[in-house]
Amino acid sequence: MDTKLIVLEGIDGVGKTSLAKSLTDRLNEAGIPTIWYDRHPTRTSLLSPEHKRWLREEASVRASFYCFIASTLHKSREIEALLQTHSVVVDRYLYSVFAHHYAFGLPLSRMRCTVSSLPRRPEHAIHVRASEPVRQANLRRRSNPTTEECQDADDLTTVIGKKRSAFEALMSEELWNEDGFDAALDRLFSMVT
Repeated sequence: MDTKLIVLEGIDGVGKTSLAKSLTDRLNEAGIPTIWYDRHPTRTSLLSPEHKRWLREEASVRASFYCFIASTLHKSREIEALLQTHSVVVDRYLYSVFAHHYAFGLPLSRMRCTVSSLPRRPEHAIHVRASEPVRQANLRRRSNPTTEECQDADDLTTVIGKKRSAFEALMSEELWNEDGFDAALDRLFSMVT
């Protein structure tokens, strides 16, 4: 079966999750068996509560990066099994790990070789973008706080800018979520089919 791994990446509030869910539905309606993989790779998914606290409060950026990578590699094996019978749509994958750690000081040059460790590279790795007013409106509609909302506001602009530049450096496909959700979903569907 010819299946695809479709990854949507971008900073918080650009519409990745909503687009991923709706794209999955649209692909299934078009007769393309597709699963939305919603278990985000995180640095803590394989750790005990004590290790999570240590990582959050005391670990270096490099230690955090390796924990994220270990979790991503573990989850990529789950995704590979799903790809035997279905296409898979993922919001947040390895590129988010890179962007986050680049924003906190780890050079991108040290991260690029990690992509070759994945069992399967995505057929589509799409950087979802939105203007700041659209992004802020999306964030206000959320019921749960984002990592950005929990950070010191003075550093937030720098962190967001560094994450954006990392996504731009790592990803060749781009989707702007500007002129309404349905229009963005239509363009996304065209990109992956």
